Amino acid sequence: MLFHRKIKVPDCVFKAEKRVLHVSDTPVSFYRTFDEILNLIKPDIIIHTGDLADDIKLERKPWLKKEYENALIKFKNIIRGRIVYLVPGNEDDKEIIREILGRDVILVNPGTIIEIYGRTFALGHKPEDVKGKEAEFKLYGHDPKSLFPFNGIHAIHIILFPEWKVVKIRYPSWVNYDRGYRIFRGL
Repeated sequence: MLFHRKIKVPDCVFKAEKRVLHVSDTPVSFYRTFDEILNLIKPDIIIHTGDLADDIKLERKPWLKKEYENALIKFKNIIRGRIVYLVPGNEDDKEIIREILGRDVILVNPGTIIEIYGRTFALGHKPEDVKGKEAEFKLYGHDPKSLFPFNGIHAIHIILFPEWKVVKIRYPSWVNYDRGYRIFRGL
């Protein structure tokens, strides 16, 4: 097991032929760590299930649009050259995403089912976006109280091909605080 900035990455992750990485509800303060994780793990595909700059809370604070735009520019630099599926969340602005991230992401609507390496993935921001879907992997975020797999708030998921093993890596402890989950810091 490798230790990287207090994030434990099991050796099996590095031995996998291909890796799909899933995150959700990422505060801007997590971007540096996210960049380090991407450079360490080298996922073939990234799935982000919304709220790209979760600490800005654009839905509730629309006057922070410029900060959100600046965050997306930072995010773009991190993901450049990678395959990224993105489901916009309630704290995201689709028009700003299209303007800044453009062709750097594959923008999908909540509830979309995609196929990756012969397996089906239901992608959503909220749990209800994927709950009733016929898919082998149901990836979402948004709700820290939702416990069915695979909630991208609770853990970073790395899905290994061809084994289809899912490795869960805990976010650094400060991420929940920066998301605004002061009550749920122990997630």
